[in-house]
Amino acid sequence: MLGPAINIDDTARLIAAFIYLASVEHEILGTGLWNYQMWTHIQPVRVYRSGAREPLDVYQRLVNANFNLNVSRAQLTQDFSHLALDPRGAAAFRTFRSELQALQHKLEQEPFACWKMYPNILEANINA
Repeated sequence: MLGPAINIDDTARLIAAFIYLASVEHEILGTGLWNYQMWTHIQPVRVYRSGAREPLDVYQRLVNANFNLNVSRAQLTQDFSHLALDPRGAAAFRTFRSELQALQHKLEQEPFACWKMYPNILEANINA
């Protein structure tokens, strides 16, 4: 017994579901990189020709980065203008925040959709 014929629309929906799962759902769940990067003995960051494992400092950097990514972070919509180096930079921060707030307001006027990235759920990130 065969299933229904596969068509381009069904294939597109399947691919969209994979993209959604890999990006949106992963972010909503907190980008739990603890589930991946701590297994460097299975999924090494770097493979040495000699077969040696990662040096301890590389492993420690992974642990530190995972810690940084899994702690509570500041809301992206908060005011970061105090971090600017000069008045022009502070104005850029305020403009960005204003644009995020306007986008949030616009999206709130539309029907809710779980696939939308609402500014009020985004967090400020770091470059560890």
